[in-house]
Amino acid sequence: MAKTDCTLLPQIADKYLARYRSHFDQSAGPDACWIWTGCKMRTGYGFMSIRSEGKSRNIYAHRIAFFLGYGYDPAPLFVCHKCDVRACVNPNHLFAGTATENFRDCQSKGRMKWKTDHLYRTHPELSSRGERHGNAKLTEVDVIEIRRMFATGLYSQPEIAAKFGIAATNVCLIVNRKRWAYV
Repeated sequence: MAKTDCTLLPQIADKYLARYRSHFDQSAGPDACWIWTGCKMRTGYGFMSIRSEGKSRNIYAHRIAFFLGYGYDPAPLFVCHKCDVRACVNPNHLFAGTATENFRDCQSKGRMKWKTDHLYRTHPELSSRGERHGNAKLTEVDVIEIRRMFATGLYSQPEIAAKFGIAATNVCLIVNRKRWAYV
């Protein structure tokens, strides 16, 4: 899926406006969510393809709604949802904000899981770290052995790296707990 392009908002032709308006129902009133029924990204945000200068570009449906509702293109700002419904295109539910404001809005509404509430902290079995990672060359036993060998002072990092078939920089990261820190 191509990245959306909002620079075309001021150039939207009448033929696109009719198509745009056919993808949601506003009969529920100005306070209700107007749900986008057209194409959606995997993230749930609606979009519409617009052809300009021989190229087809995708524009988020809620950005078009903001432009039509408020009369200006908010770029480079984000168009955020007050209602938290990604498919909503009701201009009354939208506001322009910076990346920081968007983050704080998300966090204040409890949608941002971080620190101790983060999914991988509450369910570490779901993360693909360590030997569960598809590209892992080492096991937890190997990591413990690397740290033990280095702690004795008898082996250099290049020697340990050669024994385990990894780069010396990885040995450095392992013994300093920058990698495999949980072991």
